[in-house]
Amino acid sequence: MKKASKLALAGFLALVLASSLVGPADSATPKPAYVRVVHNYFSDAVPAPARVDIKAVRPGQNLGAAAPAVTVGYGAITRYLKLPASGDWVLGVFLAGTGTKVAEVKVTLADWSRTTALARPASTTNQAFNLEFLADGFSRKPPAGQANVRVIHGIAASAADNVRIGAAGVGCLLGPVSFPANATLNVPAGTYTIGVYPGSDMTCSGAPLPGLSATLTLEANAAYTAIAQFNYPDSGFRLKAVLDQRY
Repeated sequence: MKKASKLALAGFLALVLASSLVGPADSATPKPAYVRVVHNYFSDAVPAPARVDIKAVRPGQNLGAAAPAVTVGYGAITRYLKLPASGDWVLGVFLAGTGTKVAEVKVTLADWSRTTALARPASTTNQAFNLEFLADGFSRKPPAGQANVRVIHGIAASAADNVRIGAAGVGCLLGPVSFPANATLNVPAGTYTIGVYPGSDMTCSGAPLPGLSATLTLEANAAYTAIAQFNYPDSGFRLKAVLDQRY
């Protein structure tokens, strides 16, 4: 009986040792990461934005030879694209259907992360193509009963400098802000008319700037993006909003 117990104990210890050497069963399994693209490259100096191809490769791989992950036109907000693993990636932006590279950026993505790649001019005075990476996912999970809204000032024009973001009947939520500011806000779930107001409207109780208002129904425990941008191919500005994620 004692001999059998000793054998059982030895077998158990051997199993524990083997498990510690091998590690968790899924430790080597790649964890995906998710990226979406917001094409907001438009400015006073470049009033006719081009469609672009977005490519993604690992560092050291041939970016130019890769197939586009997605092709987007101005104003588009893509779905989240699944990359097969987290870690270091190189994202490239090319004029659609050509080998002309507009931008190349290296980014490190965490396991299961969600990230927005915002394509925009560097500033109102610098028209260089810029990719800004914004963290989404659980970093934006709002408190219970509230919604998270990311507001992006995407209008690279002096006519939209120093504006305020507000909600009709509620007041100002943010501002004054200018391009390329962005911020996240947590607000109680409900239906709001969100607008962009002149900086001189200290209470956001007047009329929003033409084209820059939208009625949104915000669900509890969800995240949204609202971006003010040029109303291409028409004139003026617009406010575009999308649901990012439910938690």
